[in-house]
Amino acid sequence: MGAGASVDALSLDGELKELLSYYDGNLESAADAVNREIVRVVPKTGSGRFVPERGEQTAVQGVVDRATKLARLGYESAWEGYKAADGDAARQSADDFLAETRRLEEDFPDTPPPPRCDLPEGASIDALAALAYFHGEDLLESLRRFVQDAGGEYKRGPRKSKSRIRQKTEKDYGGDVARVVDLERATGIFDSVDDLSFAISLLRDASRRGEITIRRCKDRFSHPFENGYRDLQLNVELEGFVGELQLNLRRIIEVKAKAHKIYEVERVIEAKEDKDALQRAVDGPGLESEQVLRLTIEGGRSIDDAFGSLAVFEAALARALPPGCVVANVYSGERGEVRVRLGLDEVAAMAQLRDDVVLESRAFEDALNESLPDGTKISVDRAAFLECYSRIMMRFGKLTPHQREKLKELRAANVAVLLSPAGGGKTFLAIQRVLEELRGDAGAVVLFAARNVALALFVCKWLVVASRKSAKHVVDRVHVLVAPFEDGPRRVRVEGRRLVLDAVGEAVKYALVVVDEAHHLVNDAALRAQLAHISAAQTRLLLLADASQATATHKPDQIARSLVDLPHEQKVAVATLSEVVRSTKRIVAGAAAFQLEAGRKAETETHAASIGPPLVARIFKLADGQDTSEHYAPEVVEALSAVQKQLTDLSDLDDRVAVVCPDEVFVEKLRGPLGLALGGFELVDAATASAALPRDEERSSGSKPWLVVDSVDNMDGLERLVVICVGLDQVIDRGAGVFETRSRLYRAMTRAQLAVAVVNEVLPGGWLEFLGRVELVAGGGYSDAAERGNRAETAADDVVGAVVEETSAPVATHGDATAVSKASSAPARGSDGAQEASPNGAVDAPVAEKAAVDADAATTPSEAEPMKVLQSIWDASAVATVARGDLRFMPFFELDPSKLVELRTLEGHSDRVRGVAVFLDGRRIVSASDDKTLKVWDIATG
Repeated sequence: MGAGASVDALSLDGELKELLSYYDGNLESAADAVNREIVRVVPKTGSGRFVPERGEQTAVQGVVDRATKLARLGYESAWEGYKAADGDAARQSADDFLAETRRLEEDFPDTPPPPRCDLPEGASIDALAALAYFHGEDLLESLRRFVQDAGGEYKRGPRKSKSRIRQKTEKDYGGDVARVVDLERATGIFDSVDDLSFAISLLRDASRRGEITIRRCKDRFSHPFENGYRDLQLNVELEGFVGELQLNLRRIIEVKAKAHKIYEVERVIEAKEDKDALQRAVDGPGLESEQVLRLTIEGGRSIDDAFGSLAVFEAALARALPPGCVVANVYSGERGEVRVRLGLDEVAAMAQLRDDVVLESRAFEDALNESLPDGTKISVDRAAFLECYSRIMMRFGKLTPHQREKLKELRAANVAVLLSPAGGGKTFLAIQRVLEELRGDAGAVVLFAARNVALALFVCKWLVVASRKSAKHVVDRVHVLVAPFEDGPRRVRVEGRRLVLDAVGEAVKYALVVVDEAHHLVNDAALRAQLAHISAAQTRLLLLADASQATATHKPDQIARSLVDLPHEQKVAVATLSEVVRSTKRIVAGAAAFQLEAGRKAETETHAASIGPPLVARIFKLADGQDTSEHYAPEVVEALSAVQKQLTDLSDLDDRVAVVCPDEVFVEKLRGPLGLALGGFELVDAATASAALPRDEERSSGSKPWLVVDSVDNMDGLERLVVICVGLDQVIDRGAGVFETRSRLYRAMTRAQLAVAVVNEVLPGGWLEFLGRVELVAGGGYSDAAERGNRAETAADDVVGAVVEETSAPVATHGDATAVSKASSAPARGSDGAQEASPNGAVDAPVAEKAAVDADAATTPSEAEPMKVLQSIWDASAVATVARGDLRFMPFFELDPSKLVELRTLEGHSDRVRGVAVFLDGRRIVSASDDKTLKVWDIATG
């Protein structure tokens, strides 16, 4: 049941041989098949207690029996794998390890009297929960360092449910609830027996020094269960409360993750629990526990005072949380606040909770306050929530079915290219692939290549958070290769709370080489030379590229072959992610306007993504001779203020916002005025922010919150809660810069998780001119289907195609942007930061004529404004001008009033009609009149 588990040396019965042979001897595939069979045979309908027909009972039990045999085989295979890893040396290490576990059990034997919590005889389950509320957090956190200092992964588990406590108390403990000593639990997971042995020695030494109190040790490595499961179980006491720490090896845990389903199904059938319990057993093992919420009750009141009991409070929490979020643990904080850990079923559930906590509706807080009858208010510390949210988004490892399928394809290939739309999770999937390599081989080293330092350091930080290990134990096995590539691979080390790079020195044989943002690096000679130097063609390769930006100019396999000299017969696997799991629906729809390949755009889906707030547009007039950066700075502040209002006036935006500019010249000119305008922020670049390891929830006193200001190129592959795109627009002319501008707008917007703002001076003939022709629908509603129907899918392709056709210079390609030639590939702005109309300094004739027309129109009050397009993506209320005449780029379908034919006159108002809007369903109209009425009309019937 573990990945790659070998069963050749193990004795198998006939049924197991037949089952495994069907799956080419792959134990994991066989286990997955049996788990799917459990899902199939368990009844899904009806109500009440689970009392299946005899046929159903027989079918379920038959599958469980087969699965139990597979579990036994999986555990045996996993343990033998550790003993045989390096021949005699590994066996000796395993033997020494078993001697160590036996000695620990002798020091803390499982003998009468059994450990129990400090509660009186006959205490209730609520009394036990109250003891955990005050001491459970401190107990489990006191054990974390012993696991992580030994190189282990530390996972907190959810608290046992009341029904399980009651069942265990009555069945095993004679009604004494104080003997339940695994109410709060954690697991240390190790990649080698040597690391686990080191953890044991650290725990024993701490016990001898009196730092921890170990009450009991169960050595299940020396005395495994009948099904072959092994672990080391310690019961540890703090302030009268006893919890559990399990120490285990990763391959055994991987088997347990699948086998636990068998155990739960058997338990539910035996106890004749209801079908909901059975379905939960079928769905898989319990969720992990993550710190998410910190709550404060008005007036410093306690939970008992405000809610009556901890149980009532937890019930109120459960009602307020969105589906997929489960209350795992509740603790008392240091200053009387309440700390809540949640079990999270999928990333979409966390995104929904984020919206409920930080957006204007405050849905979660309001729902929780409804449970307080006397009007007392309970508030969420949203700054602490966002810190937890950031950590969880990097730590969350549960894949969607679509992602699991693609990861399986990557795992099976020696050379693979992974394509996805921006925000589609290609780096996330690469992180999972890297973790597989590091966990599967304790000596493996991985190389991560990217063109900018910020992305490389961010991935290292992500690996630290996702692995749940100490930073040093992770980065010691990760090298990076960044521009200038001639400097070669570099080691990553921890210095305080920061990651720094050093030269590698000696040659290293890498287990896996990952190249991120590979579409930007095609045919890069320096990178190709370095990859040849480390013999990348002889290792496993994974290249990541944006689906739209890469395939517009290259075949996926050409991306790999342009960087590594692969044998002609070497197959290059191509996997494509089509789900966007990070950004909101509005961000995806807004960025899609600048995305090439309309067909691929239409295939992109948002995986249960939240709608998110409208995108904010601030387009302002810049007078001739006015200092660009001086004017941009206050506009950025206004944009940030508008976003903060969308986030319920959220004040703590420490390292949550990125201001993304066209190039480093623009960044340097903006930095000074923006720093003065913002005042309370420290402006940092992307690399500085990426190098900082996640901080504790409490910020050090006196430090300013960070705000990232950097170029699009340096932000590639990164993400922030809020992104403000500044000065990225350019006049659409015949120059090469127009292609780069489209790319920059798309790339910058898709760095955002929740909110986007664009800030730009008015540019007639620019990409953003269409914002003067759109209006946000009233009420703030959003319909994905309606927006897709309203969207001109080929708008960006049409502009690019037209410019290429008009251009006389030869066309080349580079990365994600089409370029006319290297000579004309200039940034959107001149060295003084002023907007240039064209890279060669001249505006082409059609655009110049249009600019003149628009300028005239802006000063002609008698000319009627064009009809605005109603849409639900952009809030364009802060756009300074209304575009007149034809637009060079318009991502929405427009109506031409001169071509409208009168079909019906709607009568009913008694005074002048002041406004009309069409509903998103396209079937109804609402009108507002000076007669002080609103009327809703059915378009078809009048």
